[in-house]
Amino acid sequence: MSEHNLNAHDRVKVIANLLEQNLSLAEIGRRLGVTRSRISQIVRAHGLARAEISTAGHRDARPLTQRQSRMLAFIRDFTAHNSYPPTLREIAGGCNISSISVVDYNLRRLEEREYLTRLPVISRTVVLTERGRAEAASC
Repeated sequence: MSEHNLNAHDRVKVIANLLEQNLSLAEIGRRLGVTRSRISQIVRAHGLARAEISTAGHRDARPLTQRQSRMLAFIRDFTAHNSYPPTLREIAGGCNISSISVVDYNLRRLEEREYLTRLPVISRTVVLTERGRAEAASC
């Protein structure tokens, strides 16, 4: 089952049903084919959150890789200069990364760690979170 095959109302119903089964957000994301952070966004947006569901406690304590730090700084600078976020190809070019899949992989890791948000399938939806802006400023 994929999130893209469901309309918004059905998607919320499916997620609510899976939450009632006490599945983790990561497991729900795997079943729907989306990231844990996307499920978390939907849960918060529709008031489905339970007390034990919190993304703040899930943050990874490991430091970012140099590549991830460069990507955050590039996204910040590109967005500030152009007033819109970069595409995956622009990030790859700006960070000297030869593969779009490497860019996508690192963006997913940054999204899971709540440094940025993005909408699947739509270009130019990368937005740095407050945490991401703070990290990019320190680069």
